[in-house]
Amino acid sequence: MENSFNTQGYDFKQIIRISTTTAYISFGFMFFNALISRYLHELFLAIIIVGIPYYFFVTKIKDTLQAIDFKNNEIIINKTSLLTHHIKSYHITNSLRLYFMLKINAKDRNDYTYYLPVSEKQKIESFFENNHMTKNHFFSDLLPKHYLLIYIIIYFIVLGVVYYFGQQIYYFSKS
Repeated sequence: MENSFNTQGYDFKQIIRISTTTAYISFGFMFFNALISRYLHELFLAIIIVGIPYYFFVTKIKDTLQAIDFKNNEIIINKTSLLTHHIKSYHITNSLRLYFMLKINAKDRNDYTYYLPVSEKQKIESFFENNHMTKNHFFSDLLPKHYLLIYIIIYFIVLGVVYYFGQQIYYFSKS
């Protein structure tokens, strides 16, 4: 029985790397804007703090889209082959509205976490069932599943702290 198809997905490790870089850029802009906030309009400051880093994030994420091919006895991720008998277990989680998370735990202790389109979910589940792979829940799925919420909370807390210190430096330099 032929059980092959292709899709495209986003690697979770690259999402973390890009979103962390974006946060650092935004924190730098926030610190700079806290120092010059008296001289610029608030809308311009908001565009600098949120708009420029968001544009950077979206541009970089679009560049990281990876091709994933599901063949009979292997999964090919960006021309790297992962044979099905090397897969220890997998887990599928609904984490976003348009994408779901697929986490594959290989026997060589490598984890592969990808966000894939929801339209491919049924095919992927049937692929793993047809290859008799174990479905398992990992405790480490907590971060990829709730990453957006955790990221936003930490982002705004640190952004507030950076703004506070920028304001303190601004007022300290005035006196």
